[in-house]
Amino acid sequence: MSASEIVEVLHHAYEADIGLTIDAPAVQERAALADFLACHPDVKAAVWTLWRQALQGKGIAPDDAEYWLNQEFTGLYPQG
Repeated sequence: MSASEIVEVLHHAYEADIGLTIDAPAVQERAALADFLACHPDVKAAVWTLWRQALQGKGIAPDDAEYWLNQEFTGLYPQG
């Protein structure tokens, strides 16, 4: 999965978690991605840079999205 594809899945999961959509990624896809990002901090940092840029002008606070990514998304899954 490319970094831009990961950003799309993350954004979709984030929107579902904050109630902007009811169509969330599959639990297995979400868990696998969260575990992957937790185990690969360099990829996570690169993805965060892209996602932060994509959030500009969308009405979503980057600080809130970053907290979600670090604490609620990748923080929920064991690191392999």
